[in-house]
This record gives sequence, C-alpha cells and structure tokens, in this order.
Amino acid sequence: MKYILTSSPLYDERNEVIPDNGFIGFLKLMLPKDIHALYVCSEPDMHEITEFYWMRLLESFLAAGINITGYDILDHQTDASAGELIARADWIILAGGHVPTQNRYFHEIGLKEKLQDYEGLVMGISAGSMNMADTVYAEPEYEVELGDLTYKRWIEGLGITTANILPHYNLNADQRLLGRHIYKDIARRDSWNVPQSLSKAFRGFFVLPDGSFILGELKRGENGTVSRTEHLFGEALIIKNGVFEPLMENGDVIRI
Repeated sequence: MKYILTSSPLYDERNEVIPDNGFIGFLKLMLPKDIHALYVCSEPDMHEITEFYWMRLLESFLAAGINITGYDILDHQTDASAGELIARADWIILAGGHVPTQNRYFHEIGLKEKLQDYEGLVMGISAGSMNMADTVYAEPEYEVELGDLTYKRWIEGLGITTANILPHYNLNADQRLLGRHIYKDIARRDSWNVPQSLSKAFRGFFVLPDGSFILGELKRGENGTVSRTEHLFGEALIIKNGVFEPLMENGDVIRI
C-alpha cells in the first residue's frame, strides 16, 4: 500500500490543487491512467455535505490532470457494500472533518480490517490523515472537548502509519481554545503525556500547513511483520517532548 497524509491538497479559498513539493507529479506516478476513486466520509449521515466536498475535490483533481473516470462515496448510504467499494478503488481518499466522529465510523464499518490487503493508494485529508495513524492524537477541537475530563485524546486508528500530524498550520497558527494556544499550550503539553504503549514509537506531532504532505509505503510480511518507508515534503514544524520548533521549509524533503 502507498499512502499520503495531507493537511489539505487544495487551496483554502479556491478549487485548485496546491502543486507545491511535487504533489501532482507524485499522484500521477502512483495512480493508473484511468482512476476509480473512493471518497470515505467523516460524517456518515450527512451525504449531501460529503458529496459537496467530494465534487469540489473531483473538479480540482480533474483540472490538475488527474484522470478520475469513476468514483464511489462511502457513508451510511453505501457502507453495506464497503468491501466491494474498496476492492474496486485505485485511490481511497479519507475526508477531512471531526476526528473522533470519523474515527467512530471507521470502527463501525471495520475499515482497518478491510484495508489489510489493499494495494492501491490511500490519501488522507486533515482528519482523514490523523485517523490513519496507529494511535491517533485527537486534539480537542471544541471548547466543550477541552473542558471534558472524559474526552479521549488518544484513540485507535487505521494503523497505516505511526506519524501523527496536526493540519492547517497556515490557518490555525494563532488559534486558541478557552484562552489556550492549540499548539504552544495544548499540543505541546500533550507531547509529554503520550500513552505508554506509544512512547517508544512516538515521533512528535508533525505540524503541517496546507500543501505539505507525508508520502509513505507500507509492506506487510507473511509472518505479520510491518515495514514502512516515509518521507516528509514541504514546510513543517514539530512538537515533541514539550518543544515546538520549525523542522523544514517549503521545498525541503526528509525521511522520517
């Protein structure tokens, strides 16, 4: 399986794919000439909203020369056929949205298990990228979540990557919840308090603006072994062990 974790592949205010860091070229390299796509929702009961965001993506990818000739949408209208939809997809795109809501839906339909033998390309957008992690960091998004002592900040994900991203730095650099800065106060403190089961594998939070992405390949061995190769492209910051600092500039690439 090949995979991409994006913050967002599109500019915030217009339907256009961000070409930075060779993104469009990588898509063309990894996808077949004629592509059947599967768009997996974040809100399974909001089909019209899911369809709206998918059509925005579809229009943008087609304009960028990504030849999507057919597609399906996976939500409560179609999830009885989830296995069939996954099997015929060359490209699975995991929507953005609210991380815990999407995560619950992924568990509901057994998406992690259904992707075990998938050999196409999986791409996450924002929340979709966050939920691709083995252990997902669901940073509080709303004030009620920040104040809820029962809110779970660490939840089980799809197990495609061990990388944890925080998306949309270009939009959220100054965002606060209840007066607390989401990066400098909330995420920086949480980078000290990772679950014990994750502590050895934790690489920090990769803070990505739109246009930056992680490109990876996952290989599963017959004896249950898993190997990953991952590269980070574009501007990024990192939060680890209570330190929040720049990591890369646009145009840079490193293996992570």
